Amino acid sequence: ARSIIANVIYFQSLMYNENYDFLMVSETWLNDKIPDSFIYPEGLLEIVRRDRVGNVGGGMRIAVMKAQSRVVIPVESKVKNVELVAIDVLAHNYRLRLINVYRPPYSNEAARLEADILYRELFRLCSVNWPCFIVGDLNCSNIKWALNYAPSDGIQGLLLRLINKKNL
Repeated sequence: ARSIIANVIYFQSLMYNENYDFLMVSETWLNDKIPDSFIYPEGLLEIVRRDRVGNVGGGMRIAVMKAQSRVVIPVESKVKNVELVAIDVLAHNYRLRLINVYRPPYSNEAARLEADILYRELFRLCSVNWPCFIVGDLNCSNIKWALNYAPSDGIQGLLLRLINKKNL
């Protein structure tokens, strides 16, 4: 989104006029000084967010209409540069797991180690008996989905393996 603040009217319109049950946003650029009520003033939404601490930018958010039941799923925060939030939503008598993730575009050795930790955490989060949806920005732009191919960089192949193993 590159800042919800810069697009606040658009996000309010999406949630209040388009009849969505939930909305997942990355790059919110929010911090603890900006309350949820500033973005969604009518109070119709439950908000799960993870703001980036210490730097400008980043941040993850999942907004769910209060009419839907939701459960926040604990996530491991062992990956230093990755932002991740996850919830289960009971929408229209159907359970879904929503995962919103951001991984920075690094490809050095530290990034490969972090990608391995992220892969294990996403695998754990997707090990449920209901549909899982992973959205966000994993910065894996070289995966060739139609060919089921990923470069052997120790990062993108892990994501492709997860997608294949969990049938996502």
